[in-house]
Amino acid sequence: MENNINTTGNNTSSSLLRKNIVLNTIFRVLMIIAPFITAPYVSRVLLSDGVGIYSYTQSLVTYFTMFAALGTISYGTREIARKRDNRSDYSKTFWEIELISIICSAIALLAWIILSISYLEYRTFLLIFSFSILATCFDISWLYAGLEKYKYTVGVNLLFKIISVVLIFVLVKKPDDVWLYILIYSASLFLGNASMWLFLPKILVKTKINKHSLKHHFKETLIYFIPAVATSLYTVLDKTLIGSLIPGTTTVIVDGKEVVKKTSEVESGYYEQATKIIDIVKAVAFVSIHSVMSSRSSYLYKIDDKKQIKELMINTFDLTLFLSIGAAFGLIGVAPYFVPVFFGAGYDKTVLILQILACLVPIICISGALGSVYYTPVGKRKQSSLFLIIGAVINLGLSAPLIIYFQSVGAAIASVIAETVIVVLYFAFCKKAITLKEFLTVIWKKLIAGGLMLGSIFLFINFVSIPNKYLFFFVIFVLGFSIYILALLALRDRSMQKFISLVFKRRKKDYEQ
Repeated sequence: MENNINTTGNNTSSSLLRKNIVLNTIFRVLMIIAPFITAPYVSRVLLSDGVGIYSYTQSLVTYFTMFAALGTISYGTREIARKRDNRSDYSKTFWEIELISIICSAIALLAWIILSISYLEYRTFLLIFSFSILATCFDISWLYAGLEKYKYTVGVNLLFKIISVVLIFVLVKKPDDVWLYILIYSASLFLGNASMWLFLPKILVKTKINKHSLKHHFKETLIYFIPAVATSLYTVLDKTLIGSLIPGTTTVIVDGKEVVKKTSEVESGYYEQATKIIDIVKAVAFVSIHSVMSSRSSYLYKIDDKKQIKELMINTFDLTLFLSIGAAFGLIGVAPYFVPVFFGAGYDKTVLILQILACLVPIICISGALGSVYYTPVGKRKQSSLFLIIGAVINLGLSAPLIIYFQSVGAAIASVIAETVIVVLYFAFCKKAITLKEFLTVIWKKLIAGGLMLGSIFLFINFVSIPNKYLFFFVIFVLGFSIYILALLALRDRSMQKFISLVFKRRKKDYEQ
């Protein structure tokens, strides 16, 4: 009888985990899906320099939204997860952490308005981005993540994302509508986050805030804030440096005519489009999965279930590397055909940038898995922060000269080098979580399958010609995906075996019912 109870509990837990992964993936994708869906339209209407203006000004506001959050998202998720069995405890913890976020957001908003007013060239765009700071203040997704109640973060957000997409297609009509695009984007983000507060009465109970606890939470959020700063230095800082360090003007073709534009804005546009694709790939491949696994891992460390922790780590790598390696090799192969089909003419340089940044997908996947399933839940955030700072310093040291000499391509190269260093450091100090042998067992078959996929794409491109570019891209995509899956099946990769087992098990249950 005891075994049956345990099995039922494990099945329920696994079912909940799968459901949360799906819901959180939807939520993460929603955060960037609006600009991604509208990217083909926006890239053609606003052109590369308009996209570049958005990219540069958005990079500036990110530093302020980062301060407004002050590490509360990662820290809050962990604390809520640890106390989720007691409604009174997690209600108290929520309000204490959220109060810190409100105070920091108020300071950040004041500083941002002062900066916006003084920056004459981009004043209008910067002031509109104030909504993004307000959105950070109202972002309580970490509460629902800690409680593993992702259904509350998806529904209403989906509504506002759909509305924003419709408004962009209806209202943004010409290159001068950059301000309108920014307004729709930032306002929808604010309204989506604010909508999550509607469900608080169902989740929380009345409680009192402890001033001593506030000081403790503030110190802890600072520990989480450091890696957030470090991370921004090799993600957002690239966009800031491209917009600041590249001088002069360049000539672009607009409606068949040569038009002079600022080189920094055009290069920012190339880089923004490449990073937009990488962001959506990361969201689908591992970001949402890592978030769910982090919450579950925090709980498992609390109850000291070592067996489940090890299994969670292996399963996390198995699933996310399956997705990220396939995506990385696929992007490298299809980029020359994907970019002109998706973004239109005038984004040729984005192809090379996208191919370089594609290497980041599995690299960040590895460091993200170790950080979310081991370093953060076990309380080694300071150590992981140090690794991120080292990577950020390397990226900063490389980005400036590389951007000056190679422009936006240099920023991509610097990011890959910095992230690789971070992964090496993460692995060097996490032997208790996963050994190198265990990791290689998970990854080697996926690398072979990815290489076979990339090789088949290159062979097809060189020996087959299809006049219709849209059909050609579709055929390449289907071919690459099929080769990757077939190769994994032939190699009997664990991730594919699990997937097949899950599908047949579910079909069997449906048949029996």
